[in-house]
Amino acid sequence: MKNKKEAHMLAVKYYLSLPLPENPTKKEDLQPIVEAHYHSCEAEEYDLAASMVWEFNIHYLLDLWGKPRTLIEIYEKLLPKNHFKDKPILKNKKTHRFILASMGNAYSHLGEPRKAIEYYEQALIISKEIEDKQGEGEAIGNLGNEYSHLGELRKAIKYYEKSLKIARERRSRYGESAALGNLGTAYTNLREPRKAIEYYEQALEISIEIGDRRGEAITFGNIGTTYREIGEPRKAIEYYEQALKIDGEIGDKRDEERNLENMGLAFSLLGEHTKAVGYCEQALKIAREIEDRIGECEVLGNMGSIYYYRGKFRQAVEYYKQSSEINRKIGDRYGQAVDLKNLGNAYSDLGEPRKAIEYYEQALEISIKLNNGCELSEKLIMLWIVYCNASELGEKLGFLKKYLAIGKVIDDSWMIAFCEQKLKELEGSDD
Repeated sequence: MKNKKEAHMLAVKYYLSLPLPENPTKKEDLQPIVEAHYHSCEAEEYDLAASMVWEFNIHYLLDLWGKPRTLIEIYEKLLPKNHFKDKPILKNKKTHRFILASMGNAYSHLGEPRKAIEYYEQALIISKEIEDKQGEGEAIGNLGNEYSHLGELRKAIKYYEKSLKIARERRSRYGESAALGNLGTAYTNLREPRKAIEYYEQALEISIEIGDRRGEAITFGNIGTTYREIGEPRKAIEYYEQALKIDGEIGDKRDEERNLENMGLAFSLLGEHTKAVGYCEQALKIAREIEDRIGECEVLGNMGSIYYYRGKFRQAVEYYKQSSEINRKIGDRYGQAVDLKNLGNAYSDLGEPRKAIEYYEQALEISIKLNNGCELSEKLIMLWIVYCNASELGEKLGFLKKYLAIGKVIDDSWMIAFCEQKLKELEGSDD
């Protein structure tokens, strides 16, 4: 046909006429809508194409099934060439904001927090401009998630608290539940489990009240993780089982991956290592299938720890190295510091102190840049212990003077006191 727009609109009509499964369970079930969306964009009927995204729940279902790249392809067709500077091609600013935020979600799931932040920041600017409080709260909460992925937990908490305030002002129970859950995760990572559980229980109560099955499963899993971290693996397993049951019912692959991994860690704590590895291998398979780089990285690191606590240090090193490389690529400095510390532990137990020192120093350097006091003190102590066993007096003195100077620069009173005390001890023994 000579009229290309007419031809594309006929294609749209054809694809929309095709029947869809009543309960779609995979990407292929939505293919007619994906095709209709494509032809709408080719006909430059962008608003029609955008309406298909939520009319057929594409954004939710493809996210649920772990298809972020497909979502990016769909969203990019609804954005101008320069996503941030060119004039929007969608007539409705709120819709444009939604697409930008959804792009952020997709990049977040691909393990690209810096890129996700760019999109969330643009979504936040537009939300404020059009006085869309819901969009503002969501963007702020999502920015908190990305800073959490980057290891900037205190910064993340500030975003979560702002998000919670907006949700309560709007009386949005869904938004309130999400913000409470995010605060729980942040406090879990800061090793304040009792505070974390308080937030999670509030989030769970709301999820059950409003019938948010996905939120319910995520919160069950998060509570399980907190109990696991305070040494109650059997209680943790009960929560993971509830979460996995819901994941299976709603088809949430990403959360299933997370809960399988956590089941593995719980069984590892119970000394059931074969079971632990089995669960983690299932999680790793799903992470790679859905291209969840953050999830893949976490599973690899945890598998390293399972082998480490079985005394299989060489296998642990291999997993820690794979995890560290992914963390380096996606820019997760906190995660990379954890991997480097774990590599230091493994090489120390392998009787290779020089290699251990190398990894501990890299981990400590990142913790200093992140200004993470708790992690800083732990890594400095570990590094000092290895130095004491592997170094001459001159090296030890050099080490303490170096970190005393750094402690003064970053104004870390614990680091200053530690180094001054050890210097005094060494100088006293030398006398």
